[in-house]
Amino acid sequence: MYKIYYNYQFDFHDGNHKEFQVDFNSKSLRSELPDGSHYPDWAQLEVHQCLNCPLTSEDYLYCPLAVNLVPIIYWCKDLSSYDEVDVTVTSAEREVHAHTSLQRAVSSLLGLLMSSSACPKMKFLRPLARFHLPLATHEETIFRAVSATFLKNYFENKGHNKDNDSLMELKKQYQEIQNVNRFIAERIRGAIKKDAAVNAIVLLDVLSKKVSFSIDDSLQQIQYLFDNDDESEVA
Repeated sequence: MYKIYYNYQFDFHDGNHKEFQVDFNSKSLRSELPDGSHYPDWAQLEVHQCLNCPLTSEDYLYCPLAVNLVPIIYWCKDLSSYDEVDVTVTSAEREVHAHTSLQRAVSSLLGLLMSSSACPKMKFLRPLARFHLPLATHEETIFRAVSATFLKNYFENKGHNKDNDSLMELKKQYQEIQNVNRFIAERIRGAIKKDAAVNAIVLLDVLSKKVSFSIDDSLQQIQYLFDNDDESEVA
């Protein structure tokens, strides 16, 4: 199997350039961290530990999600949310370019790092992280999240139809993510001078709220994608 990776390049109008590469373990679909045994205090498990966290400090000194974020939090701690940036995301399959705000670009990268972390609450997102869509819109996120959930349950239930159970499961999982986002934001708020990273987390939280609270409405919004009754139309 070819190497699974996503490389984020940030280019600013003043000539500054920064790259982050996220490499994946092809079996676990977890992102592979650089070697390191010491992380900042805010990455310790018990610092703003999520209320729904199943881990204990007896087994984990550091939060497995927080350690994934350390490099990018250190980088953007002095940057502002609305700084404009040209971002290029490269993978083995394609290259994506966009001119956008720093918070939106960082939010996309943080979402990738969080969903591919070893956090138990994020495990269900690893297939989406594997097929990461940079700078995804709300509509794209709904389509991918619901499709992935149905596909997961199809394999687990050997094709038996459990549509309502699948949607309830997805809503519950995204509600769990909201809890994680809130406590991660608290972790990094004290570690940065400006607001780019925190606001990027806030964007992720807004997106997770949209998914969990409006799945039914959102599905109606994308129903048009499958309303193709014109038999005379040639694809």
